[in-house]
Amino acid sequence: MKKEAVELLKKLAIEIGKLPNSVEIEGHTDSRAFKSKAIYSNWELSADRANSARRLLETSGLWNGQIIKVTGFADRKLRNPENPFDVANRRVSILIKQLSTDQFMSIAGEEKNE
Repeated sequence: MKKEAVELLKKLAIEIGKLPNSVEIEGHTDSRAFKSKAIYSNWELSADRANSARRLLETSGLWNGQIIKVTGFADRKLRNPENPFDVANRRVSILIKQLSTDQFMSIAGEEKNE
């Protein structure tokens, strides 16, 4: 990861860690085939990208158990489908999951009792 990405993820982790919501992390690639003599494809690259982000987020502010899923999508969910080779397709998505009504009410009840 680039230094700028690391710093951004650390800042995000602090803020996201304050939320009661669970988190999912997705890794993505563009459609260029990964060039390696070993058996390593965009599937592995996207999953590794998501896991790298997970490790950094977990050590930088997310609470234990906040991340509920880490997924690699390779080039199956392109950000720019008109240009599958666009570098914008190489990314990590951090999804903050919406709370159910029951979860929200439970949290609101706990805060009220404090």
